[in-house]
Amino acid sequence: MEKVFCTIVGGGVVGCAIAHELSKHHKGIFLFEKNRYLAEEQSGRNSGVIHAGVYYRHGSLKSRLCVEGNRLMYRFCAENGVPARRVGKLIVAVNEDEDKIIRKLFKRAKDNGALGVHIIDGAEVTAFQPQVKALSAIHFPSTGIVDAAGLVKTLAKLARLNGVSILTQAKVTALEMQNEEFKISVVYSDGKEERFLSKWVINAAGLYSDEVLKMVRPDSDYKIVPFRGEYYYYNATSRELQITTNIYPAPVLIKVGNAERYDVGVHLTPTFGTEQDGAPIIGKRVLVGPLGRTISEKNDYERNRLPPDEFILRVKDFFPALKLEHLHLEYAGIQAKAAHTDDFTIKKDENFPHLINLIGIDSPGLTSSLAIAKLVSRFFKKP
Repeated sequence: MEKVFCTIVGGGVVGCAIAHELSKHHKGIFLFEKNRYLAEEQSGRNSGVIHAGVYYRHGSLKSRLCVEGNRLMYRFCAENGVPARRVGKLIVAVNEDEDKIIRKLFKRAKDNGALGVHIIDGAEVTAFQPQVKALSAIHFPSTGIVDAAGLVKTLAKLARLNGVSILTQAKVTALEMQNEEFKISVVYSDGKEERFLSKWVINAAGLYSDEVLKMVRPDSDYKIVPFRGEYYYYNATSRELQITTNIYPAPVLIKVGNAERYDVGVHLTPTFGTEQDGAPIIGKRVLVGPLGRTISEKNDYERNRLPPDEFILRVKDFFPALKLEHLHLEYAGIQAKAAHTDDFTIKKDENFPHLINLIGIDSPGLTSSLAIAKLVSRFFKKP
């Protein structure tokens, strides 16, 4: 039976970032993605925001990896030609109660090490973004946007150049321990099944990470709760609809599974367009969303989609120019939220030390991906 050094299960941005990072020092790395293309799930269905590190508990993996990942992301994108731009972000308060919320967030952001964060008043908000109505806001100059598809494509390309084998339409169906190695079964789109041995396994399966873990440890109590976020978009063809930064509302606490966490709310996100020569620019298309809710099935992207007036209701107080007729239906994404915690779980399995589990890698997983990869690489001893 063929033996390999390391098997990565999952070809989203985190799996591809880990493959690239490990390939700098190791050979014999294989990545398996069950879908036809890489990044078809969380990694390709999100706002594409590079976060600063505000919503997450001080000292948590999310707070530390987001702040580190923010810095790494801009550097990597600049070095490798991936479109990324520091467009900034405002979290706005429209009344006194929301002002109290954002001032608590401001302290958390400072404690977490978010760069350049400061509070501005309503007049400063108007001067910066005339179309936005607010009593006050937190300004995050280090927040930005990234071409998530381009990022994953580049990470995969670099990993392949370093010798990583990346296979799509390849579903890991069985994982068991056999004489200090993992026996793995993979089924391909043509129905062919392959079995091999692997010294290491990295479970980066996102929405299905709990199911992959149960293959080797059926008694695991880790559970992923699918949380769908729906989007619309509008085209900023008039001055009253134009924004140059991310606009977020004051967040609210929600409970998903057994853990409370901040819901960032329906926000406005600029996206990339292209010049005639193909160069990336900030385009006129603006994402509106996500409006999130827990669902029962991990692949339910479209059933009972929410109507556009629900989105107008969420933004009208701080962006009153946006009307129902401006909105167009956009994609939905499903985040892998852990039922037991509001934080990432990234650690060696307690029963199988050569199994590394990444559970509940939801937002800010995109921002944190390069920092996550570096953390995972530290579990390996360099040859």
